[in-house]
Amino acid sequence: MCLYDEPHLATLSHEYDEQKNCIYFHCATEGKKISIFQANNRVWGQALIDHGYVQGACDHLYATTQFKGKVTFRGRCCGDGTRTKANDRIIRRPPRGTD
Repeated sequence: MCLYDEPHLATLSHEYDEQKNCIYFHCATEGKKISIFQANNRVWGQALIDHGYVQGACDHLYATTQFKGKVTFRGRCCGDGTRTKANDRIIRRPPRGTD
């Protein structure tokens, strides 16, 4: 996220929809992040899967990837139920290691 040549980093709750190849982010309907996205919808992100600390090996297992994309406001403006479905996916996500 960047506004007026000044970078902005935000950690967001998210959920990936494999069928739609889409990442949903949970955030407010107004505020700093939304204002930045409206002014400049290009983003660079990183996703990390934490597999935890390896006991006795002084190691931490994880997988990570970086991506770029553009933010769109589908659920907020389309009235197609996307926002509710995305929020449900984020809220009802099973805890790590239970799926």
